[in-house]
Amino acid sequence: DKDVLLEVYAPWCGRCKQLEKEYNILARKLQKEGLTEYITLAKIDGTVNDSPIGSMDWTRFPTVYFIKAGTREAVTYEGETTAKGLWKYLQKHATVGKGIQVMLKRRKRLKNLQERWLESTKMMESMQKSLMDLPLSGSEKRGMQKIYLEKKKMLDVMHKELMDMSGSRKRGTDSYVA
Repeated sequence: DKDVLLEVYAPWCGRCKQLEKEYNILARKLQKEGLTEYITLAKIDGTVNDSPIGSMDWTRFPTVYFIKAGTREAVTYEGETTAKGLWKYLQKHATVGKGIQVMLKRRKRLKNLQERWLESTKMMESMQKSLMDLPLSGSEKRGMQKIYLEKKKMLDVMHKELMDMSGSRKRGTDSYVA
């Protein structure tokens, strides 16, 4: 069972044509976020079709209904008829709504960690090159090696956390090799 967001439209309706563009944007968002297995976007021509559910009765176009998975009760959507407005509604009312919010926060954190990890790997490469190429005295080299090892340890922790968050951590892949 899936949640359904159903648009009832009329082919001649200008606002319906505007909503179609927003609906397409929302469809791409659901696809991008991997939510198409939980939420279906549908539309029917209300000028030639009868209501598929008894609780739906439209008198204007477009009319958008939300039907929660496992129910036959349609709720009329009264919010903003933009992709952003519909997305916010789904985040709040969809069966997986709370999961959407958690997933988005997790993705944001994962992206931040990936950016930090990438910056750190570039820094590590630069430090490793400096250690090899620069004519350093023994104490300078030891100081650089100490910093290098501290940063490598931090990078290993970040890499482990990234692997844990992305769900792709496998045995033997939990540390960065410079």
